[in-house]
Amino acid sequence: QSERLHKAYFEGLESPAETSARVEALAQEVLSAASEELATVLFVTHSKVLEAVLAKVFGKFYEGVHTSPGAFFVWSLSDENE
Repeated sequence: QSERLHKAYFEGLESPAETSARVEALAQEVLSAASEELATVLFVTHSKVLEAVLAKVFGKFYEGVHTSPGAFFVWSLSDENE
């Protein structure tokens, strides 16, 4: 699992772990900049980004994560997750 998460499909592309790290950093940045009234943020992206985050953040087997059109997940993030 760990080896696959850190290997890009093609040379010069991000690995799934790098993709997830970029999403995690953005989510933390949005959380840090958010006002107290901001309760929900919607990230819109494509399946491979969703799959990378599901695998890395939620500890799922990357090659076993498959999404279908319109897929989504709820990710609750707080300052306590740091």
